[in-house]
Amino acid sequence: MDFNQAVKKFENHLKVEKNYSERTIVSYGRDLRQFHSFLCDKTSKINVKEIDTYRIRSYVASLHGKLSAASISRKISSIRSLFRFLYKKNHIKHQPATSIRAPKKTTSLPKSLGFDDILKLLSSKPNQLEHLRCRNIAIVDLLYSSGLRVSECAFLDLADIEKNKKGGLVRVRQGKGGKDRVVPIGKKTLESLEKYLNKRSKFLTNNGTKSAVNALFLGQRGTRLSVRSIQRMLEKMVRFEGTKDATPHSLRHSFATHLLDSGVDLRVIQELLGHASLASTQIYTSVSMDKLMKIYDEAHPHATGKDKTK
Repeated sequence: MDFNQAVKKFENHLKVEKNYSERTIVSYGRDLRQFHSFLCDKTSKINVKEIDTYRIRSYVASLHGKLSAASISRKISSIRSLFRFLYKKNHIKHQPATSIRAPKKTTSLPKSLGFDDILKLLSSKPNQLEHLRCRNIAIVDLLYSSGLRVSECAFLDLADIEKNKKGGLVRVRQGKGGKDRVVPIGKKTLESLEKYLNKRSKFLTNNGTKSAVNALFLGQRGTRLSVRSIQRMLEKMVRFEGTKDATPHSLRHSFATHLLDSGVDLRVIQELLGHASLASTQIYTSVSMDKLMKIYDEAHPHATGKDKTK
């Protein structure tokens, strides 16, 4: 079986039999097609039976130094899943990826932005068309005020934003792990969204696809704004404002850290972030503890070596 045919069958299996979310299937497909590009060019064909452990190891080796350990692990997982599926369906006689080990992940504390840096981004006025600026501000505001993953933000539809007396709600459909959740958003964020929505028609063009008609955030070609486009947009804002460490992921971390610093219960933050396990959320206690220790070191007499009672 041709590799591309195998990937299509695998994607259909994930959709029909596994009931995976669209973004999860897209992620698997992207990883596998990148693997195919390493094996041969787009016009070439390769049979899945020709792919052995050596070729997979060579591909993984080519990723080191280019991607993080987490990204490499995800790509290995995608390849393993494909060959596991092909083995169960009797398309291959053995699984060539079972002996491929994922690299060790380095544990690092998440980076969060100071509120002043976030205000800089929200008041950014680069030299661009007003409808683009309004869209970009709305995205940054939403990412920070709701703690959404960038993929969740990109997949939002117009119907996923709901207004109420206190502000509004954003409905995340099939987030990570296929779970739905509802996150509150404040009046300021709703104002940013309304400014963008009043100018959203400027993004609608004849080139736009029917699938993007209901998309919340659109690109200049009238199509749904992609994850990478959101990342690039924020990179440009960071260069313009000179803000450090501002990424969609750091905005999500800032959302969680600032809530924790304000005394919000960790389990509430877990629900808002859509973490399946509290252990994933507990890393923020380390971040806040670092901040607490810094304040202690600067202020406490025994920490500074100065007796302030004298």
